[in-house]
Amino acid sequence: MAQKRDIVSNEQVALPDEDRQSASPFVMRQLGKIKDMNREFDIAFWQAQDTSTRLNAGWELVAYYLKRKGRADELRLQRTVESLQRKSG
Repeated sequence: MAQKRDIVSNEQVALPDEDRQSASPFVMRQLGKIKDMNREFDIAFWQAQDTSTRLNAGWELVAYYLKRKGRADELRLQRTVESLQRKSG
């Protein structure tokens, strides 16, 4: 069952999203005028997520960026390969 959390700050309200089912165990909604919003809601939301959820979100952003730039084949971690061999003699 999804956790419920309300945040009220500077006329910002975070309400649990009762209307949709999500794979994420924690769903929040922020209501208010954009000009009155600050980062408190974002910080509270991401701090409520576990590490794997944050890493998956970051990887989704990387994948989205590379696909938009036409570089989807670069979806991998960069690595350097070296071979060291001892000289004989």
